[in-house]
Formats: sequence, structure tokens, C-alpha cells
Amino acid sequence: MTTVSSWLSREQKAQADFLTEVSKLKTYVGDLAPDGFKDAIDALTSATSRFGDCELRVRAAERFAVIGVSAEEATSLNARGLASNERGLAALGVFTTFVDGLEKVQVRKGAAELWAAESPDIRDQWREQLAQLDLGPADAKHLVGMMDECFSAIDKDGMTGLSRYLRDQVEELDKVRRTPERGTWANSFPWWKIVAAAIWLGVSVYAVWQAVTYGAPWWSIAMIIFIALIGTVLIALGC
Repeated sequence: MTTVSSWLSREQKAQADFLTEVSKLKTYVGDLAPDGFKDAIDALTSATSRFGDCELRVRAAERFAVIGVSAEEATSLNARGLASNERGLAALGVFTTFVDGLEKVQVRKGAAELWAAESPDIRDQWREQLAQLDLGPADAKHLVGMMDECFSAIDKDGMTGLSRYLRDQVEELDKVRRTPERGTWANSFPWWKIVAAAIWLGVSVYAVWQAVTYGAPWWSIAMIIFIALIGTVLIALGC
């Protein structure tokens, strides 16, 4: 039987899957996160989706121009793509407000000790889940390196370290999306997507921190870890 999903393009499926993971993350974190977390997730989702939409439109415009089909449509597509990029930058600014407030988040007594005890196991969980995905070794190595960088920041300095990590990534993403190439140069993945995936990972690790330090059941923590991984991969490879 034909389903709606069979009619979708690869990029549309990736976007739908990513939005599903966003919804799951908000559900599993529930009331553990402070005010503003869900709004921040919405802003980050909007920014990432707008940037992806921009690249799809600009690439289509470039194809139209190369094969000589409808110069007017190519110009229109390019303009709409760049407008989507501007909307993404505006949404990223909203997310920045959340990042700036992370250092002021009230940390429960004993939270650092709880995190230190669980962090090695969470890293192992991440690696085990990543190893089961159908990715090339180079891509898997890159993703696990991103995870290690993020976890090292929070392991060393707690919320201050995570806030600094996220701020650095947000500033980099904002900078590259304002260049003429918009961060589309690539080694394994386009650079803007690497940075956006790192931000999603950082937000997800924050959700894991909240779950661990508030004593959430392990199955819930494991689910957040899995959502973090899938979301990271979808951003990096989605379009």
C-alpha cells in the first residue's frame, strides 16, 4: 500500500524525522528543564530548518541556471532561499538568549557528583548507539569527536562549561551563515551543518544533565541519549 511517506523526497523525510525527534525531546524532558527550554528548542529547530530550506532553494536555483531552465524562476528561488536564511538567523538570535541564561540556572545540590558518576556510562551508551547506525567509519569518528568535545565541556565546568561550548558554536554558526557561501564548504559534512549538529548535541546533553541530576528513570535518560544521537545525524546528513 502506498503511504504518504513514500511520496516524500529524501530531504522532506529527513525534516519530518527531525521534527519528530524534537517533539520527543520536549516530551521526555517534560518539567525537568527550566522555563524557556522548550521555547529555545523551538527557536533552534526553526533556525536549523530555515537554513536547510535556504540551501535546498539555492541549490535548485543553481541547477536551473546551469541547465538553462527558467532564469526568472532561478532568480526567484535564490531570493526566497536567502530570505529563509535571514529568518533562520533571527531564530538563532532567540536561541542565544537561552544560552546566555544557562550559567544562571539553579543547579541542585549534589548535581555535579551525580553527573560525574553517570557521565562515563552515558558516553558509552552514545558510542554503542552510534556504532549500530549505518554510517561510514569517517562519519562515525567525526560524530563521536563532537560528542567528546561537548561532554568534556560539561564534565569539566558543569553548566558554565556547557554554556561556553554552546555560545562558541552559536557564534560560529551565526558567522558562517552570514558569509556568501553560508558555511556550505565541506570535508565530511558542510561546515554549517557540523556546527548546527554540535548545537543540537549540546542542547540534548543539557537535557540529559537535567534528567540525571533530577533522578529521572534510566529508560528515560537512555531515550534522551538516543534522541540526541538521531537528531545530530539528521542535521548532519539530512539534506
